[in-house]
This record gives sequence, C-alpha cells and structure tokens, in this order.
Amino acid sequence: MSSTSFDATRARVPEDTPLFPPRVPPVFASGGPVPGLSSWLLERKLGGGGFGEVWLAKHAWDPELRPRAVKFCTDPAARHRLVTHEKNVVLRVMKYAGKHPNIIPLLDCNLEGDAPWLMYEFVEGGTLAGAVGQWRKLPPHKRIDLAVPALHAIAGALGAVHRFDPPLVHRDMKPHNILMAGSVPRITDFGIGGLALRPAEGTVPESATEGAARLPDELRTAGTRIYAPPEQLFGNAPSPRDDVYALGIIAYQLFTGDLTTAPGPDTDYELRRLRVPGELVTLVMMSAAINPDRRPADAGVWADVLEAFLRKTHRDTDPTTSRVPTVTVPALAEPVSSRSEPLPARTEPAPAETVPHHPSPPRIKAHWGVWDGSQSVRRKNTQTSAAWVLIASLLIVIGLFATFLVLMSRPAG
Repeated sequence: MSSTSFDATRARVPEDTPLFPPRVPPVFASGGPVPGLSSWLLERKLGGGGFGEVWLAKHAWDPELRPRAVKFCTDPAARHRLVTHEKNVVLRVMKYAGKHPNIIPLLDCNLEGDAPWLMYEFVEGGTLAGAVGQWRKLPPHKRIDLAVPALHAIAGALGAVHRFDPPLVHRDMKPHNILMAGSVPRITDFGIGGLALRPAEGTVPESATEGAARLPDELRTAGTRIYAPPEQLFGNAPSPRDDVYALGIIAYQLFTGDLTTAPGPDTDYELRRLRVPGELVTLVMMSAAINPDRRPADAGVWADVLEAFLRKTHRDTDPTTSRVPTVTVPALAEPVSSRSEPLPARTEPAPAETVPHHPSPPRIKAHWGVWDGSQSVRRKNTQTSAAWVLIASLLIVIGLFATFLVLMSRPAG
C-alpha cells in the first residue's frame, strides 16, 4: 500500500502549515524599535497567526550584528501563560538549550508590557518541511540516506535537553520548526511550544471523555496537531515522551516523503516495503504509540539507536568524531537587566556533564541494501554477454567442422 495513496484506515491530515502563516495584519510597524530594546529596529514582518507576530529585527547602529527573529505574543491567553507559568521555562531555555549546535538559541526576551516577546537568532534558508518536499522525488534509498543523519542530529539535540534535571521539553516539534542551515537541521521555537496546549496551573485535570469532547474545537482553532500526542492535547504536564511521539511522526514522514500522513495500521508493511531498516521501523512504531508508556523515555534513546545503526552500517565512519559545525552566537547588545526590572532569580541545577552529545554525522552514502534495480540490470547484462560468447563459440566450432569435411571430401592427388 502506497504511503501517498488513499487509505481509509489511516488518519488523513492537512498539509503541515507554518506556525505563523502571513495572513494577519501587522500590529507593529517597520522602522520602529523593539519594545524595551531601542537598539534593535523592526525591519519587516515575517509572519503572523494566533500566537502573535514574527518580525525580522536588525541592530540600529552595528551592522555587523546578525539579524534576529522577534516573536511577539499578542494573544491574551498565550500572553498570560507566557508571563506567568512559562517564565521559568523561558529562562532555562535561554540558559541551557541554545548551547547545542542543533538548537536555535533564544538570545533575549521581554516578558513585560502588552506584547511580550522572545528574540531568537535569525537563520536564513528553508525548513525541514521544504526539504521533505524535495526528498519525496528521490528513490527510497536516497531518502533514507538523507533522513537518517538529519534524525540523528535532531534526536541528539532533543536528547541532550531531555536529560537535564528537570528535563526541557519542546512540545511543538514538527518539520516547520526545524530550520535547515545548509544540510544541518536546527530546532527553533524552544520555550513557546506548550503555550497553546497546556492548561493554567491549578486547574483540575480533565477526564479522557472531557478531553475527547474538546479535541475537535482545538483542532479547528490551533491548526494541525498531528505531532502532538493525545495526553498533550488533554492538557497533561509536559514530558519528554511528548517530543518522542512527534519525532516518530517526523521520522515516518521523512522516510515516506509525505507530510500529509501519519503512522497507521500498515506502518510496519509500508516502511519495510521501502526497505527502511528493521530497527528504525520498530523505533517509529514504538514512538508513535498512543500509550506513552510504550514510547522510549526520551529522544536520547533515538540518538543512541541511530548512532549504533550508523556505526554498524558504516564501519569506516565514527559518528562521535564527525562534529556538526559550531554556531557562533553574537553577544547580546543589551542584557535584560540593563533596561528593565530583572526577572525573578531562580537557582537552576547545571546540566549533568554525563549528558551525551549526539552530533550529526557527515553525509554518507547509504549501504542498506535498498533495491534500486541496478543489480538486476547488471545481472541481465552479464547473462546477455555470456549468451553471445556461447553462440560465437558454436559458430566457430561449426565452421571448423565444415572446413574439415570439405578437405576430406576432395580426391587425393
């Protein structure tokens, strides 16, 4: 069964759309300062949606500082959660997450005023969603060749922050939130993933029946939720298994080259038909399980499995010695404390030094035995050549025998 053909047993979902589709009229104006940070000027709007607006900002007097993406939170409910319940998450993201080369750093923030904002490094280029659109035209074995290193880098980044104490969880993992800096995937939007999904602290957790009754409205108002597990939509507390579920969906889409589908009853058959390695098929199916207890504990498990797989299939390549290029983040023009009332202090445990770092291996040609027809063609050519040699040999033998008969039939003398 083709992953792109209609299948009534599988949930069909709309094409994944950007987090901030450019449809909402801008609240801010080009040339104006970033509120609370006058040294940065808004240049143009990059997008807008239910959460707020995203603007490109450039430094007012230092052209050598790289541009930044400023995400304004204008939705009242999301703004309330950001400035109350998510403040400590934002601080931890700023302090820890951006140190990983496969995570877009959160450089600055202002959680005061009518439009709180988060400032990220601006990365030019496309997203993983755009890359999948190109990969789908490739033969399956080439898609796998591109997908495995990308998944290894993504899982390494998520696994590192999942193993902090307490863990950091993204909660909005999807191809449009993974930017492609060349061939290097980098995760963005850390710190705001749970704003639209998580209930306010102190609310009574709802039953599964209540949550199921609420899901249709949420699906209509919040865009596609294909990457969010059921317990996240029901409002449960964040868990690394939320991101593991999303990672399973993303992996399935990378292998099939189709962003419009999710794993279904025939996932095992479909992936094995594409010659996806067995251990990766198992990992996808476990990660996309409805029951969170069946999923891997965190994305570090993905990184470990992929690294072992790369070691096994590419014995001449050591994934741990193939480092992703380190991204140099420019220093902040103005720290938060220099322009506004400092945010509440919080004692944060340092990440354990034993947390593994999972870099992205270099682009390497796959040797996973994926059938591409070339072996069959070579066998056919070899058989054809052998047949011609046999025919030529028979003709030579017949010619020699005929010559012998002619010579024998001539009269002596």
